[in-house]
Amino acid sequence: MSTSAEKIILALDVDSFEAAEEMVKKLGGMIGIYKVGMQLFTRCGPRIIEMIHAHRGRVFLDLKFHDIPNTVARAVEEACKHNVFMLTVHAQGGKKMMASAVTAAADMCRGTSPPPLIVAVTVLTSMSQEDCRSSG
Repeated sequence: MSTSAEKIILALDVDSFEAAEEMVKKLGGMIGIYKVGMQLFTRCGPRIIEMIHAHRGRVFLDLKFHDIPNTVARAVEEACKHNVFMLTVHAQGGKKMMASAVTAAADMCRGTSPPPLIVAVTVLTSMSQEDCRSSG
């Protein structure tokens, strides 16, 4: 990454396609990566990714995949088809699940494009120390 825009990630924590598109249009050139979380992705689906790409932005798909290894691997493959730059898995899914995600991304992108960065979320920012203690 060489420019400031390529180092800044903007969370598109809005509740509509139109609001997200307005932000992407307004901030294009200053922002290079846009985070799409569960609310926006569930509302808009892959269309939101396509819109960000149309405005030359990269997508950080923050869905925190957490399921059995095979299911997460298949979800990562689908994310790769949408050319996301980065995505999240939840570390509580375990080492095998995380390894399956990385392998699926590498296999899916082999020879065509770089695989997405995969970030493992360990603790949600909303969790208190007591929440962490009670969940082990």
